[in-house]
Amino acid sequence: MAGPRVAPAGEWGHTVLEAGGRRCRCGGRGCVEAYVGAGALARTCPPGDPEVAVARLAEAVRQGDSTALETLGRFARSLGVALAGFVNVLNPELIVFGGWVSAVLGEPLVSAVTPVIKEYALAPCFEAVTAVLGRHQGNPVSLGMAVLAFETHLLD
Repeated sequence: MAGPRVAPAGEWGHTVLEAGGRRCRCGGRGCVEAYVGAGALARTCPPGDPEVAVARLAEAVRQGDSTALETLGRFARSLGVALAGFVNVLNPELIVFGGWVSAVLGEPLVSAVTPVIKEYALAPCFEAVTAVLGRHQGNPVSLGMAVLAFETHLLD
């Protein structure tokens, strides 16, 4: 007999950012992912392939296009508010922006999100954290787990 089904832990993207907000792919409403996931960002761009839409947005941001900068600002605000809650709860030393959207948007994303985190995080928590753009775009979760295993079991 199988035990009760347990949801996976660590699903920060499904923390509610706005009660009763946008429908999320998980079936919930108002999840962080519904506002700052790749799909959410792509929906703010003209219809088509999300990767192409985000690449066009990134290029327009680099060229200083006011509409693109406004779109990035809205995206960064939601992400920054969500990350501020994360910072207040976990007090991390480092936030790494990873994944394909971060790789395409690059430093403009980090520069737009960081002041929002500062605005909403507790000052001592914000002062202890550094936000950076990830350098490893392949599978950073697996890489992180490998480093954790290495540090835990081989360096002791």
